[in-house]
Amino acid sequence: MRFLKNVIIVVALFSLIAFLFMYLLKRSKEDILKEKEQTVKVAWNAFSSDLTIRDSLMKSFALTKFDSLKYFEQQSMFERDKNESNLDLEYFEFKINNYLLPNFPNEKALIKLYDKLNNDLANYNAQTKEYNVYISTFPNFIVAKRLHYHKAKYFSIKYGGTNEDPILKSKELSEWAKGVDTN
Repeated sequence: MRFLKNVIIVVALFSLIAFLFMYLLKRSKEDILKEKEQTVKVAWNAFSSDLTIRDSLMKSFALTKFDSLKYFEQQSMFERDKNESNLDLEYFEFKINNYLLPNFPNEKALIKLYDKLNNDLANYNAQTKEYNVYISTFPNFIVAKRLHYHKAKYFSIKYGGTNEDPILKSKELSEWAKGVDTN
């Protein structure tokens, strides 16, 4: 009887220690996840605010008198309000970038702005990569899944240069998948 009592005590203590360890691990990972998610949001907000500056620059040069450019600008602003990168936003920015390259009257201001936008994007993509790697490793992905964290999306447009249409690019098969036989 005494042996059974000792076994029960040991099992109870082990369960309590394991529960306490899991609770502290979850809290620790949750705090780090929140911090990393916040750094991605801050980087995104910096990029978004620079796009707002670009929009006001376009208005000051009356470039929005063109209906298609005005449409793409409005759609870009709508997508930016979602506070995350997505394919639609990339497409609208692709269209605006392609229009502004040959038509913007103040090339120096545009180059300076494009440098700032590209730096913001590099920072955003770096923060996104760090967050996505953290959220994908063990045991972080268990905590992240339980707390409904999801991977952030990268933004692939480079301002000031020519880009591939992001919608067409997203439909292309990766190199590794081209030779795969699906039969």
